Amino acid sequence: MKYQPSHEPFEERSENSSSSLGSKYRLFIVLFVLLVAFVYFGFTAFNEATAYYLTVDEVNEMGELASEERFQIKGSLVSESFERLPDNNGNPTTLSVFTLSGESSKLMASYDGALPELFFNPHSEIVLGGYFGTEGIFVAERVLVKCPSKYQSIDYELPADYAKPVNVE
Repeated sequence: MKYQPSHEPFEERSENSSSSLGSKYRLFIVLFVLLVAFVYFGFTAFNEATAYYLTVDEVNEMGELASEERFQIKGSLVSESFERLPDNNGNPTTLSVFTLSGESSKLMASYDGALPELFFNPHSEIVLGGYFGTEGIFVAERVLVKCPSKYQSIDYELPADYAKPVNVE
C-alpha cells in the first residue's frame, strides 16, 4: 500500500512562506511607522523646549525679529509697574502686567498665575520664559526669580580691624 498524503507538503510550505513573508512585511511597516512617530514627537518636543536666553536690552535691539521666537528674558522689576488686571466684575484675577528693565531699556510683560514672593524684591533678577504676543507685550509662561544677594560680595567696606588676626598669649 502506497502512502497518500491528504495534501501536498510543497504547497503547504509555500503557503507558510508567503504568510511568513507577509507577517515580516507587516512587522517592518509597524516598526517603521513607530520610528517615524518617535522622531516626529522628539523633534517637536525639542523645538518647544529650546529658547534663546537674552537680557531685556538684547531683545529690544532685535526689534521685529524678536516676535518670531521663544525666549527666556532676564531683567529686574520696575518698581510701581506691577498691576493685577480685574475680571469683568472688577474682581482681581491672577493675570498681571508689569515692566522689566535692563541696563538701558524696558519691556512690558504679562503673566497669568501665582508669582513667588521674591518677585517683588528690588534685588531679585527675574527670568521670564515665553513669547511675544500680538501687541508687542511679552507673554510669560514661566517665571523664575533669582536672588543674587547670596552669591555676591558685600557692597560696603568692613571695619579696618575686621580681618586682623587676634594675638593669643
